[in-house]
Amino acid sequence: MPELVETDLDIVYDKLDKLLGALTFLCTCEPEWQSLLVCMLKVTPKLRVLKLKRTHKDCRKGGYWNQSVCKSFEWRKYKGTKDHRDVTHLYLEELLLSENGENPRYMILKTNMRCSRSYHSLPELQLLVKILSSLPAKDVVITMVLSKRWKFLWTLVPTLAYDHATYQNAEGTRFSPFVYSSLLLHEAPVLETLRLKLDRESATAVDIGVWVKTAVKRSVRELDIDINSPSILTPVTLPWSLFAGGCKTLATLKLSNMTLVNASSSLPASFPSLKNLSFVKMKYPSEEFINKLLASCPVLDDLAVEQCSGDEAYGFVIDTPSLVSFDIVDHCGELCVVESNMPEIVYVNLDINYRRPWKMLSSLSSVKQLELCLTSSKEYPVGIVFHNLVHLMICTCETEWLNLLLCVLKDSPKLQGLRIEQYHNIRTGEQRPCWKEPSSVPGCVLTSLETLEWVKYEGTEDEKVAAAFIFRNARFLKKATISSSSTDPVKKLEMLKGLSFLSSQLPEDLLLRILSELPTANDVVATMVLSKRWQPLWKSVPKLVFDDDDDDSYQNIDTRRFSRFVDYFLILHEAPIDTLHFELTQTFDVLDIVLWITIAVQRRVRYLKINIDCASSTTPVILPRSLYKCCGMLVTLNLTSVTLTDASTLPSFSTLKTLRLLSVKYPGDEFVRRLLSSCHVLEDLEVEQCNDDNVTIFTVKVPSLRTASLYKASDRCTEDEDGFVIDAPSLGLLKLYDYSGSFCIVEKDMPNIIDADVFVNHYPSTEILSSITSVKRLDLCLSYSKDAYSDGSVFHRLVHLKICTCATEWLNLLMCVLRDSPKLRAIKLRQCHDIRDDQPRPCWNEPKSVPECLISSLETLKWVNYQGTEEEKEVAAFILRNGRCLKKVAISSEATDSDKKLEMLKELSLFSRRSPNCHLAFD
Repeated sequence: MPELVETDLDIVYDKLDKLLGALTFLCTCEPEWQSLLVCMLKVTPKLRVLKLKRTHKDCRKGGYWNQSVCKSFEWRKYKGTKDHRDVTHLYLEELLLSENGENPRYMILKTNMRCSRSYHSLPELQLLVKILSSLPAKDVVITMVLSKRWKFLWTLVPTLAYDHATYQNAEGTRFSPFVYSSLLLHEAPVLETLRLKLDRESATAVDIGVWVKTAVKRSVRELDIDINSPSILTPVTLPWSLFAGGCKTLATLKLSNMTLVNASSSLPASFPSLKNLSFVKMKYPSEEFINKLLASCPVLDDLAVEQCSGDEAYGFVIDTPSLVSFDIVDHCGELCVVESNMPEIVYVNLDINYRRPWKMLSSLSSVKQLELCLTSSKEYPVGIVFHNLVHLMICTCETEWLNLLLCVLKDSPKLQGLRIEQYHNIRTGEQRPCWKEPSSVPGCVLTSLETLEWVKYEGTEDEKVAAAFIFRNARFLKKATISSSSTDPVKKLEMLKGLSFLSSQLPEDLLLRILSELPTANDVVATMVLSKRWQPLWKSVPKLVFDDDDDDSYQNIDTRRFSRFVDYFLILHEAPIDTLHFELTQTFDVLDIVLWITIAVQRRVRYLKINIDCASSTTPVILPRSLYKCCGMLVTLNLTSVTLTDASTLPSFSTLKTLRLLSVKYPGDEFVRRLLSSCHVLEDLEVEQCNDDNVTIFTVKVPSLRTASLYKASDRCTEDEDGFVIDAPSLGLLKLYDYSGSFCIVEKDMPNIIDADVFVNHYPSTEILSSITSVKRLDLCLSYSKDAYSDGSVFHRLVHLKICTCATEWLNLLMCVLRDSPKLRAIKLRQCHDIRDDQPRPCWNEPKSVPECLISSLETLKWVNYQGTEEEKEVAAFILRNGRCLKKVAISSEATDSDKKLEMLKELSLFSRRSPNCHLAFD
C-alpha cells in the first residue's frame, strides 16, 4: 500500500453525512482512493459499515490494493470515540484481508503522529498494554529493546508510575529528565493514571508542577503523588489548573506530604468526576480553602485524611448523611462535630480521645459493624439503640472498657459477634478496669450472641469475671476463642485453670474431643490439675499419642522412665482406644512393645501407628505376633522402620482399609503376598522399600485397592531380580517411584485409573503405561522413550500431562504422548532431578504431522526451569505455531543472569502463535 497522503480538500455538502451513512462499499480502483476515504471518514460520524472493493477489471496497476498486507495506516486527529472505533475496526478488518489467504492484521491509529507504525493484533496489543500498565515506568520503557514490534509499545501504556527509589545513587540525577522525556513522548489518547513517588532530592516544586499540568492536559483520571517525608525543601505549588476548570476527568486524587498554596483565580475549583480523595499529612492555605475544595466535589465517594502538625485545620466538622463507612483515629482530643445523622452507615471505627463522644455515637445508631476504642464511658447517653448492630469490637486498652462494653451490649438487641482485643499498649501503672455485675442481662446475650473472640486475654480477675458472665448467660453461643499473647507456658496454664469454670458447663464428649486434639498423652495428663472435673477425664480419652522426643524430661535418661509412663497410662486407662500412636527415638525392650500391643488388642484399637526413628535406635524393633490378633478391628495400620515377625497363618484383616509400610523388613516374598491377600477391603496402600528388607519381588494383588504408592530407593541393592508385580484392577491412583533399575509387571489393565505418577529408571516400561491408558492426569519421568508403551495405545481420556525434562529422551516421549492423547488440554514441563554434566541432551526431530490435541484441545502450557537451549526453543515454537486453542503459555527460568532472561523473552516473543487468544507469560 502506498503511503497515505494528506489532502487539503474540504467536502462541503450538508447531506453528505446522510448519503454516506448507508454506503456499503468504496471502489479502490482509482489511485487517490485513500485520500477520498479519509475525507469521507472525517465528515461521516454516523457511518457504520464500509467495505473496500476492487470492482473494475481494467484498473491501472498499482491503483488498487494489490495482494499485499497493509503495513501502516494513519488517521490524524483520531479522537477514539465509539463511532470512530466502530468504523475503524470494520474498515481495517475488511481492508487488511490479503488475497493470498493470510490472516487479517489490525493497525493502531495514532493521534497527531508524524509517522505510521504497525503493531500486534488488536486483542494481543490490548493484553500487552494491560500487562505493561502494572509495571513501573522505568521497566515499561526498557521493553522497547525486545524487538521492533515493542519499540513504540510503551508510548501507548495508559498508566505511568515513577518511583525515585528505583534509582541507585548516581542514577538519581537522571530521574527528573526521564520523567520529562517519557511524558513528552507518551502518545496514548488518555493518560489514565500518573503516580509519582518522590523524595526531597528527586525533583523540585517546579518539576512537579509541570508534570501535573501535563497530566491535566492529557485528561488524567488518577493522580497519585507521594513525597517521602521530610518533604521537598520548598513548598510544592500545584498548578491552579488542577483545581479549576481544566480537570474535568480526574476521578482519583491522592496527595501526601505536600503543601497546597492558594492561588488567585476567578475560576472556582471544580472536580465534577472526582470520587476518591486522599490527603495524607498535607498543609493547606486555610480552612476556607478546604471547605471550597470539598464543596467542588459533587460526586465524592471516598475521602481519606491524615492530619499533621501545622496544617491550618483544627478538628473535624462532618455533615455527610449518605456516609456508608466511617473510620476516625484521633488521639489528640481535638474538636469533632457531627451535624447530621447517618442513616445509611454500615461500618464505623472510632479510635478517639474525646471526653464526650456521645453525640457522634448517637448519629451512628444505624451501624452494622462497630469498632470502639474510647477513653471514657461516663455520661453514656440514655436512649441510644443500635438496632442494626451485628458485629462489635471493643478495645481493652482504656480503663473503662468494661463499662463501655456493658453499655453497648445493653443497647444492641441483634448483636451476633463480639470481639475483645487490646489494640494499643497499656502504660505502666495505668489503672485497670473494675467489673460491676449488671442488674440485668443484656438482651443480645440471651437471644442472639453466637460468637466470642477474645484476643490478648490476660487472665486478670475482672477479665475472668467478665468471661464467666458471658458464658453463663449466652444461650445461643456457638463458638468462643480465647487467645493470650503470653509466651510463658506456666502463665498460660494458670490462665487455662482460671477458665476451668467452662468445664462445668460443657458436655463430657466435647471435653474428650478437646483432649484428643492435644499433641501427646503427657499433655493430656497435665490437664488433671485444672479442676476436680478434669481429674478423671484423661482416662477416657480415645486418642493417645506417646512421643519420647516431645518432652525434655525424657531426654538423656534411662528409657525405663518413659516406658513406665506408657505402662501406667495404658493400664489405668479405662475406655476403648480408638487411636494409638507411638513416636519412638530410643531403643526399647521387645517386652515393652509386646505389652503395649497386647493392651491395644484388648482395647480394640482401630488406628495404630508405630514410627521408629532408625537413626536413633541401635537395634531393630521386632513387632510380636500378637499384632495380628488385633486385625479384626484395625482400620488403619501405619508402620515405619520395624521388623515384622513371620506367622504360619495370617488371620483376615477384614476391616483394614489403609496400610502404610515404610522401611519395614519382612520375613520374605511369600509373607508379603499372604499379608496383602488377607486384606480383603484394603483401599489405600503405601510401600517404601529399603535395603535388606528380605523382599525381591513385592507382589500387590488386591482387587479392592483404590490408591497405591510404591517407592524403591535409588541406592537399593539386591543380588536377585528385584521389582513389583501389580494386580489391582480397581486402582484409581498409582504412584510408582523406582530409581533402582528393577522391573514392574502389571498383570491386569486398570480401567478405573484417574491419576498416575510413573517415575522409573528401568527399560522397558511398556506394561506400565499400556495398562493405564484410561488415565486422566499423568506425570512421567522415564529414562527411555523407546517402547514406553505398546503401539496402538491411545490415552483417550488424558487431559493433564506432566513430563520431567531430566532424561535424555524426554522430547521423544513428549511427542509420542501428544500423538496418542487426542483430548489433552494441559501440559507441564519441569526438571525434577539434577542433570549430570556429561549427560547427553535431547535431540529435536520435527514430527511429520501435527498431533491432534494441538489442533483441537490443548489450552495451557507451563514450562518450569526453561533454559533456552536450541531444542527447547524448537519445542516451544512448535507448540505455539500449531496450538490453535492455546489460551495461556507460562514459561519460567531459574537463570539469575538478567541479560540471559531478557534474551529468552525476546526469542519467545518473536515466535508466531496460531491461537489469537494465546497469552504468553514469562518469569
